[in-house]
Amino acid sequence: MLTPQQCGFILQWKSKETSLNYNASVDTGECGSELRRVNQLGGLFVTGCPLPDAKRRKIVELALCGLRAADISHQLKVSNGCVSKILSRYYKVGIVQPKTKGGSRPQITTPQLVAGIAQLKQERPSLFAREIREKLEAAGTCAASGIPSVSSINRILRRLEAPAFQRSQYPEAATRAELAGQSGLPEATLRLRDER
Repeated sequence: MLTPQQCGFILQWKSKETSLNYNASVDTGECGSELRRVNQLGGLFVTGCPLPDAKRRKIVELALCGLRAADISHQLKVSNGCVSKILSRYYKVGIVQPKTKGGSRPQITTPQLVAGIAQLKQERPSLFAREIREKLEAAGTCAASGIPSVSSINRILRRLEAPAFQRSQYPEAATRAELAGQSGLPEATLRLRDER
């Protein structure tokens, strides 16, 4: 916590001389190329972009000096809701930075896994994706968290069969017979490529 001496300049925040001014380069943060807008308090913001770290740190500093969220909001020209969210996150987790956006699960379809799925399907063409998943789990091919979902296995199987359909949407009779033998499906089912 900051001492009263460190917060001395903050306690006079109502005067224009001590109000904090942030230039546009600070306000743009990581989203500098986006269209900046002005909020009801006169502060600049970019829709969908987090508040810059400097401003976030200043919000926490002012709160630790004893200022109310509404006072911080007026001083820094940031909405009261934004100040409240930042302070709430700081008090709960101790982090000033915004939450990370997006991010996908790591890819678990390694070449060895694809080869294992292809081998299982080749040995028993009538296997469903769910059964392949169970066999992979039982064999210990993947870690418990690394077992692909049924939809991922189906996607891998479609990709394995795709080269036959790249030459023509309607494969010739010999190719259809070969695919039917490999997949365990009737030839009539293989006449059209499954487009999803």
